[in-house]
Amino acid sequence: MKYQYYSASDLAQDHFFQQWVLGQDEQVKAYWTQWIKEHPERRKQVDEAIEIITAVEMDQDISLNHDFITSWQAIYSQTIGKKKQEINYRMVAMWAGLIVFSIAMVYWVSQSDKQYYLAAEGSSSSHELPDGSQVILNSKATLTYHLNSSNTREVWLEGEAFFDVKRWQPEGDVVPSKFIVHTQRAEIEVMGTSFNLEANGNRTQVVLHTGKVRMFSPDQKSVEVQPGELVEVKEGVSTVVKKTVDTRLYSSWVDNKVVFDQTPLRDIVQWIEDKYGREVVLLNGDLASVTFTATIPNVDLDVLLEALALTYQVKVSTQGNKIIIGS
Repeated sequence: MKYQYYSASDLAQDHFFQQWVLGQDEQVKAYWTQWIKEHPERRKQVDEAIEIITAVEMDQDISLNHDFITSWQAIYSQTIGKKKQEINYRMVAMWAGLIVFSIAMVYWVSQSDKQYYLAAEGSSSSHELPDGSQVILNSKATLTYHLNSSNTREVWLEGEAFFDVKRWQPEGDVVPSKFIVHTQRAEIEVMGTSFNLEANGNRTQVVLHTGKVRMFSPDQKSVEVQPGELVEVKEGVSTVVKKTVDTRLYSSWVDNKVVFDQTPLRDIVQWIEDKYGREVVLLNGDLASVTFTATIPNVDLDVLLEALALTYQVKVSTQGNKIIIGS
């Protein structure tokens, strides 16, 4: 998990971490309690990040917190982060003034350059962005939306989301505003379209339904994505995967289910590999073109594999990360 490499500053700037320190969400609390147990060597960074957040009295509106964290680092290193010594009240007054100034500046920036933060905890949730675009966040996904000074719409995504991006032209501008999605592994430039985007761990995967998008890989090579195509980049893999898929399989989670409608088994195998990162071996090649029709709730892989075994009268087994279909 990425958090094991985070510094105290990184943690203090992380929206999910701020939710734990500032909020009352039991699921978030349970996550961080377990994470600290699994990573005791990071306790120092966690405690320092908590100290930063509480010392500057961050707002419960997490979207307001990001801008002054960086400024706080310099203040922190000279005040509570410094070894204890005789109190210099003149210095305390000076730093207090700087903190108040920083908070005032953050408030001014937040009013003039809006930033919005969205999160889905236990289930998916639907949202309308300030530009009128629609986004559905899958469970545990987080999204930050920002309209910068150049009127470019920027989004940072962790997790999975379905976007229906509206073409939007700011008043006085001669060209429509760009819509750019940032993930850990890639950057996606959107030109008024609908698509499914998954940004988890070491990969970014986009499946385009309508319109047109352009994906930029970490080396800044661009890939044009057409409707019906899947494009994926992975950490440590130099090549970009691009292929044609049944887009319905990749976005049906929006309705809390996955729908197979006369879907060939070869397509289901491909979807399982793309969705779950598992290798699937089909022992009987004759089954590849046989179709399957079913509705599986909550995109439950175990339920799907059981349904495939019953439908095709074959044995489905697992060996580590590999799924084997066939007798």
